[in-house]
Amino acid sequence: MRTGMGTGRGARSGARTGGRRPAIGIAVVGAIGVVAAALAALGGSRPPVSPGPPQPGSGAIPAVVGPTVFYEILDADGSALVERRLDGHSLPRRIATRPDADLGQTWTIDPGGTIAVAILPTDGQQERVEAVEIADGADLWQVELPFTAISEAVWSADGHRLALISRPEQAGPTESFVVDTRGGRVTRTVVPQGAVLQGFDVDDALLLREAQGDGTVSAWTFLRVDPATNVVERLSAVPDVGPSTTGAEDVDPARGFAVTLSLGPNHRGTAVHARPTNGGAARQLGVFPSVDWIAIDPSGTGVAVAASHGLRFIAWDGRAEDLWSSDDSIAGFGWSADGDYLWIETDRRGPNLTVIERSTGRTIVVPQVDPVAQSLVVRVVGGVSLPDTALPAVEPTPAPTPAPSGPDVADAPSIASAWVDASGGRTLLHVDRLVPTSEGGMRVAASMTPVPVADDPDTMVALLPRPRSAQVLAWVGTADHAMGWLWDGITDHPSVRLAVPRDWPASAFALAWRPDGQAVAAMATRVGPDGDVRGTFVIGELGAARTTFLPFNPQYDRLEGWWSLTELRVGHVICTEGCEGRFSYSARLRVRDGRLRRLTPADRTHAPIDEIDPDGRGGLVMSVINADPADDVRIDWPLGSGSVDGPAVIGFARGGRSILLADASGDGTDLYRIDDAAQRAVKGRLADPQPVRLGHLPRHGLDVRISPDQRWALVVDRVENVQLVELSTGRAWQVDRDRTLDWWPTT
Repeated sequence: MRTGMGTGRGARSGARTGGRRPAIGIAVVGAIGVVAAALAALGGSRPPVSPGPPQPGSGAIPAVVGPTVFYEILDADGSALVERRLDGHSLPRRIATRPDADLGQTWTIDPGGTIAVAILPTDGQQERVEAVEIADGADLWQVELPFTAISEAVWSADGHRLALISRPEQAGPTESFVVDTRGGRVTRTVVPQGAVLQGFDVDDALLLREAQGDGTVSAWTFLRVDPATNVVERLSAVPDVGPSTTGAEDVDPARGFAVTLSLGPNHRGTAVHARPTNGGAARQLGVFPSVDWIAIDPSGTGVAVAASHGLRFIAWDGRAEDLWSSDDSIAGFGWSADGDYLWIETDRRGPNLTVIERSTGRTIVVPQVDPVAQSLVVRVVGGVSLPDTALPAVEPTPAPTPAPSGPDVADAPSIASAWVDASGGRTLLHVDRLVPTSEGGMRVAASMTPVPVADDPDTMVALLPRPRSAQVLAWVGTADHAMGWLWDGITDHPSVRLAVPRDWPASAFALAWRPDGQAVAAMATRVGPDGDVRGTFVIGELGAARTTFLPFNPQYDRLEGWWSLTELRVGHVICTEGCEGRFSYSARLRVRDGRLRRLTPADRTHAPIDEIDPDGRGGLVMSVINADPADDVRIDWPLGSGSVDGPAVIGFARGGRSILLADASGDGTDLYRIDDAAQRAVKGRLADPQPVRLGHLPRHGLDVRISPDQRWALVVDRVENVQLVELSTGRAWQVDRDRTLDWWPTT
């Protein structure tokens, strides 16, 4: 994504329409054959264009010593815009938070760092554009627009205008939207389909560019949207406006040249070229194994090239300089408005934002103490040098998990908690039984004696409460080995290895208990006589001598659990682009002889068998058979969900006859239950689902697991913080992160 402006832009690079994009290729230090010839002829004799002084978009910024980094983090509370002054003493300041944001960029900021704009989806076609004051986070205005790409936004130099572009996926014209940030007034204009936002001229007119050439870009033409008449005119001369990158091309009209990417010689690698904007011969700047993004220096001295783990700068005279390298892949980079600073994002967890001062090469890693789902730079406001000390001596520390205090909470559930620890020189499986205490914190009520397991970084731990028992099975699996231990949650009682048959496959996975707790089923692979690897379902009676093997059915190859004491429940194959034809989503597979019977709507009373999806109108549709809506059940949702897809299914109760739902609301997430939906539907429609409200959670983007008695919930937020929540009161207990959790069974 990038943010541009008229006379020298605050360039932001790195396409980001969702979460972080993976970088590809290898470090740019492997560049081949940089051309040493000077490129002055491409830009003529015109001197470099320097940006004018930043003008306040709304209010004024105080004098600072050192640059200011504006970045956004997605944490448990939403997308927060943060200001970090690199002056040696300032701590991060949260400007504003939008709880309904999700992964991807939410914020953009004017070149002077005085006004911020958030873009938030409201439904599949619309979005809400909100402006806030940087100084105090006060709301300024709000408008609704069709869906636009914030990654293509450009600003005017004074911050008074923000341009966005809408490119409908279906029918509809490409449109530009110019927002007057002083009040939120929007000017809407139909523009050519392939147009790219370039910036604003000195008369506040929006400028766009169009690539010319058949297959390969050879030149560009420029368009101007007259601010008085809203008429789009094609310019006969190249406008005086700074560069604006799409990642694969960056065009600098003010200097008369552009930088593009193409296949390297003999179709190997990626070549970086500089070429005149009005056509003419291109000059090769270098060839790289791969290139992720390019961005021209706003001061006009060269171009920065990102490739996987490194950032290289190539001057127009052919000289090259490695600016930065790391073991972490680059997820995005960009320039400050006048080119005195570069910033880099990587895909690492933890602190992932780096600022580089171009004049000295100094690098500052922006601290990040608390866990976040993502961290993105929005803008760096430079114009001043880094002080000798850019960061304070002491940074905030993360809040510790509260310690248990007071007696145990009456009638509260116990939580099974498991993890693998290799810190003591041995790799051990730990299992605890936790209970909440009245004054806060979770108490370890009992601990299983740790058992040694395979030393494998990809070890996975699953907890499976044993039916008709107070025991929990801790199943530990690696790529080529798996085993499990049963424990009853009492400290003095030892764990017991799960007594599967001797020929049980070492790599069995996706384990499921039989309803009586006396056998398990799983999925595995076997090598046939011809050497081919085949998938199989495996069933092991506890204490039995031999395992039962049932080869995968060509259409049903996923274990979903047990249907009865004698049948597995198996799921239809997953098709990468959707499966055609009529079929049930699940089937019954008899263990004795492998006989398969597809489920029908009549089986709804036995277990939850429906695929439940959004119906496109804010409600839900239940379906047992693909491509056959005859027995579908549509559930209207009367509460006006805060999500465009309506409520989300998070579980079932009462043997599948009740559906548990999470519904986004303005201030968090509401939890509901719908009883007997299929049985109460009339002619395939449940017009009044009569949802029963179970509780409210004060955040969005949550993973929720409701207890069997529907009074408690285990809640995981966006950054994997975990809480045990009492639904009737909303009271929460913090649970340690990086654990496998489940409800401890009660007999």
